[in-house]
Amino acid sequence: MSSNSKYGAGILAAACLFWIVNHFHLLQPVRCSDCFFRYGVPFAFFNEGGFGGGSGIIWLGVLGDALVVVVAGAILGWTWNRGLRRRSN
Repeated sequence: MSSNSKYGAGILAAACLFWIVNHFHLLQPVRCSDCFFRYGVPFAFFNEGGFGGGSGIIWLGVLGDALVVVVAGAILGWTWNRGLRRRSN
């Protein structure tokens, strides 16, 4: 397996992990009708609730989550490369 595909697999694994965590976070109900509730782990990417509106996508949170997924995937790919290199020596 090439180095690039290891980084790609790491990013895919990180994206799947964050998708699962955020999916369960999205299943949490809003506990009061006039409260605001933010969805997203580690950064909030959606705001919901309130009588006066205010719900919508938080684009800075989407960007932060995407950055975390890429960095976490790169770290996974890097550790995978380092682990295989040490075993082969």
